[in-house]
Amino acid sequence: MKLYNYKRMKKVIVLTTLMLCLGIQCYSQSTLLNENASFVIQSGTSIYIGGDFKSEGTASIENSGEILLTNDWINNASNALFTTLNGSVDLVGTNQNLSGVFSTNFYNLNLNGTGIKSQLNNQYVANTLDLASSQLRTNEYAIEIQNTNPNAILWSNGFINTNQLEGSLRRNVDQASVDYFFPLGDASLSNTYRPLILKLPAAVSNVTFASNLSAFSPNDASGTSVAGYNAPFLTSLKEQQIGAINEKFFHTFSQVSGITQTVSLGIPYFISDENSDLTITDISQFDSISNTEKEWQIISSTLTVGSYPQFASPEKVLTTIVNSYNTDAFALTGIEIVMPGLVTFNNDGLNDAFEIKGIELFPNNQLLIFDRWGNKVYDKTNYQNDWKGTNEASNMTTFGNLLPTDTYYYMLSLEGQEPISGFFEIIK
Repeated sequence: MKLYNYKRMKKVIVLTTLMLCLGIQCYSQSTLLNENASFVIQSGTSIYIGGDFKSEGTASIENSGEILLTNDWINNASNALFTTLNGSVDLVGTNQNLSGVFSTNFYNLNLNGTGIKSQLNNQYVANTLDLASSQLRTNEYAIEIQNTNPNAILWSNGFINTNQLEGSLRRNVDQASVDYFFPLGDASLSNTYRPLILKLPAAVSNVTFASNLSAFSPNDASGTSVAGYNAPFLTSLKEQQIGAINEKFFHTFSQVSGITQTVSLGIPYFISDENSDLTITDISQFDSISNTEKEWQIISSTLTVGSYPQFASPEKVLTTIVNSYNTDAFALTGIEIVMPGLVTFNNDGLNDAFEIKGIELFPNNQLLIFDRWGNKVYDKTNYQNDWKGTNEASNMTTFGNLLPTDTYYYMLSLEGQEPISGFFEIIK
C-alpha cells in the first residue's frame, strides 16, 4: 500500500497527501515542503530533515515522536499546525530560524547543534524549552512558555538573548514560593548571564509575565518596551538620592495577562559590575512622577548572597517587591552616600552636624568615630545625622565635652554593603 506521494524538484520533497512515519527513523536529505498534507509521526519515531521544513496551506502535523531539523522552520500553514501536542522538534543545525506567516505552538522545543537560533515571529512552547548550550535570539518577538512548571525551561550553557527592546521571554506561572527563572543573557556582556528570578507569594492562575534584557545603557535604548513605553529611559532623570544607574544593561519586566499580582523580583549581579562610579545598593524603576513625566525611582530592595551556579555564580542578588507595572524598566542602582569632610559645630548654621547625605535610606546602620590615637569617641546604631561633636566615650575623662579641633576617622556600616571609611576634620 502506498502511504505517500512525493516528487523531487530542486532538492525539495513535496508532500501532497499523507506521510506516515512508523519506523525508528525517517530521513529527508532535502528541504521538506508539507503542502496541504497530513504529516504523522508516531511515538518512538524520529524524522531527520537535512534542510528546511516548510508547511503551507492546510498542512497539519500529528507529532508523537521527534523531528530533527538542520535548517529553518517555516510555518505558513496555521497557528494550529500541530494537531497533537506531545512530540518534540530539535534544531540540530548551525544558525537556524523559526519563521513563517504564522507562529508555531511547539510541545517540546530543543535547541542543539551550534550557532544562533533566531526568531522571525512569535513562538510558543506548551511543555519544555531546552536551550542546552544554544543562544535563542528573539529579535523583536516573544517566546512564551505556557507550561507553569518552574522547570519548564532547561539549559546548560544556553540562554535567551532578547536583543531588541520589543523582544521578550514570557512565562506562565501559578505556583507559590518557588523560583521561576528567566535565563536571559547576552554574549557582549562581561558576564553573559543576566537572569531575572520571579517568586509568587500565593498560587494564581492564568498569569503571564514578560522579561527582557537590554545589554546597553538605558540612554541608548530605542523602540517600545513590552508594556508599551517608548525608550530611551534617560539616566539623567532620577531621584536626588540616586548616585548612579547601571549603564551596562537593564531589564524590562511586566505582567501581560491575568489579574495584577504582587511578586518578588530578583536580579543577580556580579561584584565586577561595580566600579568607582557605581556601588550597587538598590533596584530602581523608571516610573511616573506626573501625567507627563517619568524618572528613575528607588524601590526598596534586599541584598543577599548569590547562590545560582546555573548562572555562573553571581556573588549578589537584589530582590524587590513589584506591584506596579506603570512602566517596565528596571535597573541596578547606587544610592549616593556622601560623607562630610569638614564640620564646625559652632552653631552658625553651616556644617553644625555630622551630616551624611542618604543615610535615611539605610536605617540599619552603625557609625563609629575615632580620634587620631584610635580611641573610639562615638558609637551609634541607626545614626540619624544628630551627632553634635561631643565625646560619647564614657570611659574617657572628656566624656560629654565638645571634641577639639583635629582630624578624626569614621567607619560607617550599612546593611548588606561594604563599610565606608575615611577621615574628616573638626574645626572651631
